[in-house]
Amino acid sequence: MLATLPAGSRPSRPRRIRAGLTVSALALLAGCGSADRPLLPNLAGRTLDDARTAATAAGFTALTSRDLLRARAQLVASNWRVCTQTPAAGPVDGDVTVELGVVKTDERCPGDDTGLPELVGETLPIAEDAAREAGFPRFTSHDATGERLRLDEQDWTVCTQTPAAGTTDREVTVDVGVVKSAEPCPGETRAATSSAPTTTASPRPAPKPAPKPQPNPQRGEDRDDGDDSGSGTDRRTSEPDPDPPSKPRSGQSGHPCLPGERDGDNDGFCGEGR
Repeated sequence: MLATLPAGSRPSRPRRIRAGLTVSALALLAGCGSADRPLLPNLAGRTLDDARTAATAAGFTALTSRDLLRARAQLVASNWRVCTQTPAAGPVDGDVTVELGVVKTDERCPGDDTGLPELVGETLPIAEDAAREAGFPRFTSHDATGERLRLDEQDWTVCTQTPAAGTTDREVTVDVGVVKSAEPCPGETRAATSSAPTTTASPRPAPKPAPKPQPNPQRGEDRDDGDDSGSGTDRRTSEPDPDPPSKPRSGQSGHPCLPGERDGDNDGFCGEGR
């Protein structure tokens, strides 16, 4: 016997379960299943203070950090950058201790390059810094020619290095042989240099011949007047001396000779005895 519906009523339709609701429910159930394993974020590349904040916000409160290049304390966290993290990013037990490997923000992480760089030719401080920045914290040096102390490391230059450049084993100890910067490396010859300017001696001029003696134009030369009587008189060929010696006057009076007057006794006075 068929049931009849009241006038004006409609038959009810079966309800459909939406697929979206079903997927949401499954995701909720999956999330509840991993609630005891929080997700550790990727911290590599962040500054140390930022990495600590992100890890703490994710539920990880046990955090440690260590310098990957040398044993330096991380006093200012913003000056350090995260290179490695243990454990890796992903679901991790909440009570695990997260260890972060860090370097200074201006340094390279170990493994960022091809290994130990070439150190030969560098000064000792630069070589040590380059090795440590490349991830080789164990570094020693020795005098390549003796047992001298290296008090001022800036004055020493690297001649040899062990191991060779390109080594990637960062557990080895890097050892360099050094000499004074002004010295050649063992087995190497270096031309001596001087800071003083070089001078070239100029040739000496040839000595000039001594001048030949010339007759004195004031005195002239004595010559014989050709008198063979033995009472010859020497005469001057040049002008008389400007200041002839005074001669005794022969007269009782007179005056200095004027031009054209005859000086009979050659004493420079004329008109004597008049």
